[in-house]
Amino acid sequence: MTPLKKIFILLTLIFSSNIHAQVITDFVYQIGFPEYSLWVLKNQGTQRFNEALSPVLVHQPIETQLSGVSIQGQQDSKISIENEKNRSFQVQTTLRNISINVESLISDGYIERNNDNFNLKIHIHGECSKLQAHLLNENYQINTFLIMNEQSGQLQFNINAIDLPNDDLIWAVDTERCVGPRGFADEALQAIENKLKDRWFIQEALMQALQRKMNTLVNEINSKLFILSEHKLSNDLNLSIHPKTLRFGNDNQLLILGEASLSSILNPYETKISFRYFPEEFNRMAFILPENSLHEIFRFLYKSRVLSQNFYSNQIDGFKSLMKSRFKQFFVWPDLMNFKKKTNFLFQTAPQQEPILQDLSANNGALQGQLYSYVNLHMLAPVDSSWTPYIVFESHVLTEAKMEIQNQKLNIAFENSRINYSDHWDSSYVSKYHPNQRISNSSIRTRIEEALNDYRLDFNLPTLDFYKEQFIPYELGFKNENVFIYYRNQGDEPSVNSTNPTSESQNRNFNNPFSSDYYN
Repeated sequence: MTPLKKIFILLTLIFSSNIHAQVITDFVYQIGFPEYSLWVLKNQGTQRFNEALSPVLVHQPIETQLSGVSIQGQQDSKISIENEKNRSFQVQTTLRNISINVESLISDGYIERNNDNFNLKIHIHGECSKLQAHLLNENYQINTFLIMNEQSGQLQFNINAIDLPNDDLIWAVDTERCVGPRGFADEALQAIENKLKDRWFIQEALMQALQRKMNTLVNEINSKLFILSEHKLSNDLNLSIHPKTLRFGNDNQLLILGEASLSSILNPYETKISFRYFPEEFNRMAFILPENSLHEIFRFLYKSRVLSQNFYSNQIDGFKSLMKSRFKQFFVWPDLMNFKKKTNFLFQTAPQQEPILQDLSANNGALQGQLYSYVNLHMLAPVDSSWTPYIVFESHVLTEAKMEIQNQKLNIAFENSRINYSDHWDSSYVSKYHPNQRISNSSIRTRIEEALNDYRLDFNLPTLDFYKEQFIPYELGFKNENVFIYYRNQGDEPSVNSTNPTSESQNRNFNNPFSSDYYN
């Protein structure tokens, strides 16, 4: 794996999973109304329900307490968007096989009777258990109006209103057991039937049942929206993404805000990056990072020594072709003729300063920027069955990095690469072997630059799963110092010429000491 691949690996991993914190950056998931409305719309169809209700108090003819009350049955729901601006939905529901169960009924009180000028006060106490009331109206249809809101940084569904038909409600009420004075059972069942014919009571009971059902649904959605995802990159490098809160934007976008963090045991350095300008709101699904997070990530990788690595000469096409030709070696690098053509050299590379990404811009769904670094490359030769220090190359590297998404992968290409290097022969090697120290800098430089321009990197980008929908990455954007990674529903085709921040270039002074003339 090359140093550049190590640099850019975070651009892929930052969208997946992780752990604690050294570099911490704010991020925003932005989800448009067409996407998050599906969380409600997908719940239409036929469903069974069984919901507990609050205890019921009936005052006629005496005070009667109903406990263990529940409503159950089958609902066939058709959900439509009533008002996108208010995030409201209309739910047309047909109820079938509706029954209300009551675990216990307790009547306790007094009734007064006037008989021949005598007032009698009679204490009545009775109990019934396992009562059932069956709704005889077939295909009972109701309309419910649901509103999606935010409360305390979490998603919430509220039943705003419920409309019942004007038809009278017809119930059949029965009980397994009643104990009380003669006629008490008939009076108790009649009292329950009268209560169930009360439209306000039924409306409240249905609202309770539907609200609890909506609460169950929204709790499930919230639990999935705020999952902390973790990923171990190596023994000492960890990454985490932690959604923390949400709110709605001016155009009804759902904005999920949180922190992503990168940590290393070897790295005592810590910093926090926040949005300088909060992301502009476009009604598209996106993962958004402040631009400064990219620069801090490069600094973190450098300080964590993640970019330091080893590779071999047979991994470089230009060097392999040089090793095959003694004629080329004579003019380019004479000392290589002292080695066999199949000799494989070891390179140990490490940046000597923080990589700098500057002049970031976006066009047609791709990001472009100048990447600068200063690198030391230690070349070791296999001599006497051991690696012997041979040459040290020191080089300034400037390349144009282009990042775009192809087939759900982050593709990174390099163009117009330029280097300006110097070489230093190892003094021990020189004193022992007295090599010809001539190296054609222009030839070596050209080979390395061509190799960089031909280099391509591909990284798998994860899909985003929100409730019952899956979204895939397809486009990059940049605006107001924020980087946008756009997602779409897996079954949809990307829109053409869609409004998005992918055409803005923002140049800032990074105090780069090397102008392009330096490489000429």
